[in-house]
Amino acid sequence: MKTRESDIKITKNIIRNYIRQQLLSLSNSSKETFSNTITEYFLTTGRLHTLDSLFVYISRPSEVNTCQLIELALQTEVKVYVPKIVNNHMIAQRLLRVTDLVPGKWGLLEPVASSDSPTHVDLVITPGLAFTKKGARLGHGAGFYDKWLSNNSYTSTMALAFDITLLESLPLSPYDIKIDNIITEVRYIDCREERGGI
Repeated sequence: MKTRESDIKITKNIIRNYIRQQLLSLSNSSKETFSNTITEYFLTTGRLHTLDSLFVYISRPSEVNTCQLIELALQTEVKVYVPKIVNNHMIAQRLLRVTDLVPGKWGLLEPVASSDSPTHVDLVITPGLAFTKKGARLGHGAGFYDKWLSNNSYTSTMALAFDITLLESLPLSPYDIKIDNIITEVRYIDCREERGGI
């Protein structure tokens, strides 16, 4: 069993390195254009106006930019939560203003300390390095999102991803949580439908 877990971990790291190289091939202008297209695609679904609460990651330079989406959500009645690392544990922290973000662990932006965490979130938008159409997700390796999704209440999950990060398959560990929907610059994927409604 430990050998299999070790093999999965090695394979995941190989894929992480491959995807990071793929992302390096995207110019900053391409990432900006794709990010804008993905945000517009999300808005055309009408999903934002159905939400009471949203948990969304603060994007790194290599990821789909979530800044515009966060700004738009903050302008509505949606309660916006973003990740904060506390004692090597990720929590969802309420964000009232973008100016409340400060550099945290690993230099990633996160909100200043507050006790306002949700008991339930309507939609969780997760980051990831790679995905499959059936909703398998490969993160950066710390397991923060899989742990959070396993221990918190939410209605559905979604990924905003560059299309080059979609792969045919990914190695899965027992604790890996599949996501429900993916939006790329060229398509919308209902992962639950792809995996037969499971």
